[in-house]
Amino acid sequence: MWLPRVATPKATGRRAPLRRVAALKLLDLPGSQIRSTSARINHSWEPQMTPKSHPTHGNQSSGGSRQADAERVRVRILATAKEQFRQFGYDRTSLAEIGASVGITRGAVLYHFTSKPILLATLLEPFTTGLESALDELEHRRPAPTPTVVLDTLLGLLTDTRAAADLLARDIASRHALDLDTWFTTSAQRLVHLLDPTSAVDPQAEARGYAALGAIIRPLVHLPDPVSDPVQHAIRGAALNALRRPPRGRTRVG
Repeated sequence: MWLPRVATPKATGRRAPLRRVAALKLLDLPGSQIRSTSARINHSWEPQMTPKSHPTHGNQSSGGSRQADAERVRVRILATAKEQFRQFGYDRTSLAEIGASVGITRGAVLYHFTSKPILLATLLEPFTTGLESALDELEHRRPAPTPTVVLDTLLGLLTDTRAAADLLARDIASRHALDLDTWFTTSAQRLVHLLDPTSAVDPQAEARGYAALGAIIRPLVHLPDPVSDPVQHAIRGAALNALRRPPRGRTRVG
């Protein structure tokens, strides 16, 4: 599991913010909550409002009941934070306001998430982990994936984790809070290189790659949920058009 760094010195290099917060996340969780965060988060970004069903043996203990109650509160905090961060922005949303919407105190929010950046990191995990895994897989695939495969992979991830991706794309404060600017930039560069390996030496190919990324990301910022299949097809077509090289003799505008 990979999570963004939180409150650590800025690293440098291609994978600067990677794989350093798993231990930090465990240390920041209450003792009874130390287990895989990814198992608690729905990777389609919509938190489940009811606990998972598990077979029980005999009557449920009071400790198990308390743990289930805590899990429900935790999921409600995540759902509320998701909506308020998207609506008001990360900087303009306080833990006290999130708690009030859930019906608990700020201190109760801090019991489940020991800081505001930790809460944000948990919300963003489906997107950041998903994108990192997708990039690693695409970069090691042989033969190399076609631009269509790369764009379809990105579009699928963005629609599945839309609120997280939207928050990262629109809210600079959320990236600053987790020191994600370097990771965000590097991830975009990796995508552009996958779309056209010549982008490293060809400024026009690089520009087309970023235009293709914009053709996918920008519509999702403005379109309502859910994004229908025909709309996704239109977005994909626009991105592919952005990648097309102009005919010879038509490189100048005007």
